[in-house]
Amino acid sequence: MKVEIYTMENCGYCQEAKKLLSENNYDYIEHVINDNFDDVSSNATINQLQQRLNSDRLSVPVVFIDDISIVGYVRLQDFMSKKNQGS
Repeated sequence: MKVEIYTMENCGYCQEAKKLLSENNYDYIEHVINDNFDDVSSNATINQLQQRLNSDRLSVPVVFIDDISIVGYVRLQDFMSKKNQGS
């Protein structure tokens, strides 16, 4: 299983999402978007995320579990809850 998370610096929900993944024993690759949107690395990460979501919008955290995208901490909580219930 491949798990990736897109986060931003100083994002409380991003920190909580990473914590939730760790508590549920998911190893993940983190892609960090710096607060400086002029940064070349951040722009590349933003472009990559927008292409994967097929959207111009930017919202974090975004988690990809294999090819399933989960946008937002609350949706990640819901996903984990259902997964833990066996649904």
